[in-house]
This record gives sequence, C-alpha cells and structure tokens, in this order.
Amino acid sequence: MKKIDFKATTNSFTAVLYILNKSFIKTPKGFLFTYILPIIFLVMFKFIFNSIVFVPGNDEINLLIKQVNLLSYTLLPLTTMLILLSSSIVEWKNSVFLKRIENSGISKIAFILSLWFFYFIISLSGLILLFLISLPLGGQDYLSSFKSMGWGYIIFGIILISLVAIALSTFIGGITSSDGLVQGLVVGVFFISVFMAGILLSPAMIIKSDVTRYITYFIPFKHPVYVFLYGAYGNAPMDSFEAIYNHSNYTRGYDYTAVWQPILISLILIFALLGLSTKTFRWAAKK
Repeated sequence: MKKIDFKATTNSFTAVLYILNKSFIKTPKGFLFTYILPIIFLVMFKFIFNSIVFVPGNDEINLLIKQVNLLSYTLLPLTTMLILLSSSIVEWKNSVFLKRIENSGISKIAFILSLWFFYFIISLSGLILLFLISLPLGGQDYLSSFKSMGWGYIIFGIILISLVAIALSTFIGGITSSDGLVQGLVVGVFFISVFMAGILLSPAMIIKSDVTRYITYFIPFKHPVYVFLYGAYGNAPMDSFEAIYNHSNYTRGYDYTAVWQPILISLILIFALLGLSTKTFRWAAKK
C-alpha cells in the first residue's frame, strides 16, 4: 500500500494557497465581487425596503423582518463567489495557470480542496465586512434583535451557503471552457438565487402560491439560506404571517416540516458536487 507523504501534500497545499492569493490580489474582479458589489447591494436594498410594510398592523413583526433582511444582505459575498470563482476557473483553463499547477504534481482532489478552502476564507472576509457595515445602518434595534436569534443555525447556515456556492462554481467552471457561456450561466443563477431564495427579498414577498414555492426548491441556495433564516428568526412568533420560517404549520409558505431537511439537502448538494467535480474537472480547455 502506497504511503501518503503528508509533508509533500502540506507543502503542495500551501503552495496552491499562495498562488491563489497572488492571483486574487492581482485581479480587480476579486475585490469587485467580494466587497464592492455586495456593499452597493446592501446599502441600496436597505433603503429600498426600509419603508415597506410587510404585515399591516403589526409593527413588531415588520421591524423583525427588516432586521433579518438586513442581516441576510450580508450573505451576498458568499453568493457572488458563484460568479467570481467559476469565471476565474475558466480563465485559468484558457491560460497556462492550471497546467502549471497540474505539472507540480498535486492531485485534482487536493487542488479542489485547496480552492474551496481559499475561497471559503475570502467569502467569509466579505461577509464580516458587510456585517460591520450593517451595524450602523441597522441601529440599536438591529443590535438588540441579535439576542433572540439562534446563532448556531445562523453560523451553520453561513457555512452551508458558502460551500454550496463554491461547490457549484467549481463544477460549472470545471466543465466549461467558454468564458461567455459560464458568465451568462452563473449570472443568471446568481440573480435568480438572491431574489428567489430569500437573500435580497424576504420569502414573505415571494412565496405567494404553492407553485412558486415548488419552483424555489430547485434553487440550490434556498436550502442553506433557510437554515440561516430559521436561526435569524429565532423564537419569533410567526403566527401572523404564514409561518414561512418553519415556526408553525400553516399550508401557504410552509417550506419544510423540520429544519433538518434543508440541512440534509444542502449537505447532499455539497458532497454530490464535490464528487462530480473530481470526475469532470479539466485542467485545460479543450482545443
């Protein structure tokens, strides 16, 4: 049985992280998609929806929805990884970047895991920046709402959202060689996801019929986002607006019967995409 050279593997992992970091710093789009665009969206949607009344006659629930919406906007850097990473992989395949990494002797799975680790850290850095920006925008009521939130589910949801985005990016970028094709595809998936999965728009504004609800199940981000939302709403009384966050069993908007369901679906997506990526990922574009 062949022994695993852990020292060589660690050195290769570190070398790939260094190369990825160098590439990220040199590329303006890295900062654009990780920090600049998410900040613009956060500020813009904060003020767009600030005056909307979600539940007429219930100021407490309206305030809660706005606070959770603002917290949800901080998830944007996790989802923009879909555009950044997939397009970067295609660019690398059309240059000598990935070929040089392959020639270094690192295995495909080791490279993919290095890629996931690096972009996971990058996406979290964007989320932390947006969270800090959201604090003065939300004010004292926003800070006070944190006490009733389920931070275990929130943090786990954040991890799942980031990994789903990175896994999907790796798979799409790994099987695609056309920069135009991959950008068109991932931009479409991105906008459908952020508007229909509960990130930029509250599900209370989206889920108006069973048909709409069934369609949203096919959006990969819906499942980890709902884990996040379940925690963000904490023990809030949802009786007055259709129980879309799994706190009671009204028919309309009742997306999951238990929180383990979106968790399980998210994990299946992540591991399935990882398995597919190890089989379909190509180091160079087909000529």
